Amino acid sequence: MSNFHTDLKVGQQGEDVLAQWLVRRGYRILSFNDDSRHDIFALYENQIHTFEAKFDQYPRTGNMVIEVFCLRRMQPTGLAASKSDFFAYIYSHDRSMFLIRTDALKEILRQRVGRGWVTNGGDNNQSVMVKLPIVEYADRFQQFNIDE
Repeated sequence: MSNFHTDLKVGQQGEDVLAQWLVRRGYRILSFNDDSRHDIFALYENQIHTFEAKFDQYPRTGNMVIEVFCLRRMQPTGLAASKSDFFAYIYSHDRSMFLIRTDALKEILRQRVGRGWVTNGGDNNQSVMVKLPIVEYADRFQQFNIDE
């Protein structure tokens, strides 16, 4: 199985974890989405909200790593392509989640580009990603334990 298929399964795990967390808070999951617009379409108090989930399996390095571009396809991906209302960054190893409005996170990343925080990764290093030091931006996120 290629890294893409493994990453896809991991991503779907993150979506499931986020959906379960949302349901415990009174959201009704309307659908999961398989394109770049958002991962979860949910209803809460008669309002529609969309969510993007990033599920990080690795122990914390002090950075979030957020995909923004695919070199192979030469197009925006990940956060840059997302039309979601909220972005959830979930760490599987300690069950923590950082939640932020997507537009606020996009603005933070725009400020980071050009300051040495861009890296490549993924299959054959074809994904362009922005590293975000958690300690510098933790106050901009709502933080939760995903099991509560």
